[in-house]
Amino acid sequence: MRISREKFNTIAYAYSALLTLIFFINQTGPENNIFAFANLYLPQSYWAAPILVLLVAALFIESPRLPSLIHCSLMLIFVATALMDFRFAGIVLDKGSSRNATPIRFMTYNINGGKNAPALVRIILDESPSVILFQESSPDFLRDFRTSFPAWNIIANDDLMIASIYEISDFERVDLPKLSNDEWKRPAYVRAVLTNGRSQFAVYNTHLSTPREALNSIRSLEPGFFELTKLNIRDREEQSNWLAKAVSKEKLPFILGGDFNAPEKSIMISPFIKLGLKSAFSECGFGFGYTKGHDIQLGVSYVRIDHILISDGWLPVYSRAGSSLGSDHRPMLADALLLE
Repeated sequence: MRISREKFNTIAYAYSALLTLIFFINQTGPENNIFAFANLYLPQSYWAAPILVLLVAALFIESPRLPSLIHCSLMLIFVATALMDFRFAGIVLDKGSSRNATPIRFMTYNINGGKNAPALVRIILDESPSVILFQESSPDFLRDFRTSFPAWNIIANDDLMIASIYEISDFERVDLPKLSNDEWKRPAYVRAVLTNGRSQFAVYNTHLSTPREALNSIRSLEPGFFELTKLNIRDREEQSNWLAKAVSKEKLPFILGGDFNAPEKSIMISPFIKLGLKSAFSECGFGFGYTKGHDIQLGVSYVRIDHILISDGWLPVYSRAGSSLGSDHRPMLADALLLE
């Protein structure tokens, strides 16, 4: 069976236009469009499936087939990079800039209550971080961690915990605005100052509210889903703005890490990027760096909602997502040099 070149090109160019539209909507703020908001939390690999069909169809058009195959290949690359957020940065180390710098490995980790403590401890031992920002910690996990790492300094408040091989001081917790329709959860951040020899730096650990209820309402098309979604977005954006305002006053070099419940394209991350913070994974990661999704039907991570953001005064040199065995989130790791 032969497919006419005209028909193939019409479909291929129309799909290219759709992908380009999605990309530009994401760039201008996906939460401004309910379709783009829902799409933000779906596996973006779905957009590659029609291209694979087109690749097979290209084998059945009249010769020459090479231009059509190249077109499809370019669309796949576009989906992988612009929509799936594949990063090519890899390991970046400016030795001239790092001559007087101190390397530190950070880990941010939503541990889901620490239900699988043996796996969590194994992952931490394997990754050897110097500073860990835990979300959804629990008294049981705190006890297990102290047993496994007796020499570490630890400060915890409710579900947020900071553990470090360095001295910890000036710890404080600040609650953030709650979701209007989810009053029982307490979004917050904690701040602490860490001392490494003669150097000091601040760390912020946060857990922002989830879009889950809004996404579920869209999926089920429940009455009032549009208003519920707008309310969820408004409240979560307020949380992000509050947190951005707080960290903007920091005088020390600092790291902001945690479970942001939002991909980097989200307007929830925009306030931090506008402050000049850099995503460690975007700066020096390789691959997709997905941290969430392996706990549901697909069984693989497909979205990056856990981030380590770095202020001036640091040089990020390496970042990646860790194992999926310990929690419904993968840890995000980053090596950064504290510049003197």
